[in-house]
Amino acid sequence: MSAPATLAPTPAIDLSTLRLFVGADDELTVIDFLGRFFMHLDADMARMRDTIARQEWGDTTRIAHQMRSSALAIGACSFALLCASFETVAQGFDARFKALERSFNEVRRAVKLVLGVR
Repeated sequence: MSAPATLAPTPAIDLSTLRLFVGADDELTVIDFLGRFFMHLDADMARMRDTIARQEWGDTTRIAHQMRSSALAIGACSFALLCASFETVAQGFDARFKALERSFNEVRRAVKLVLGVR
């Protein structure tokens, strides 16, 4: 991949953040790092969709966390904030769902006891 003549920031990313992160004024290093981020982006989103579909909230939280960290490194602040909010929601959902399951099992056992069902 050849580097563009000038790497201009876009509203979605702040290349000055990436330059600070990698500690490089060398545009090829910036492009290399950005390219690696891009290669993982599609796979990470696909994994996120998959874990959501399977309701695997712990995995969803971990992926959202990884994506947030990577997004911050390239200055994709809006995306990072969305990842962080999703990470929080997924964490909360997992805990609430586990509590719901515990409560459900208690109710189920109590109903079975009253009905005399094994």
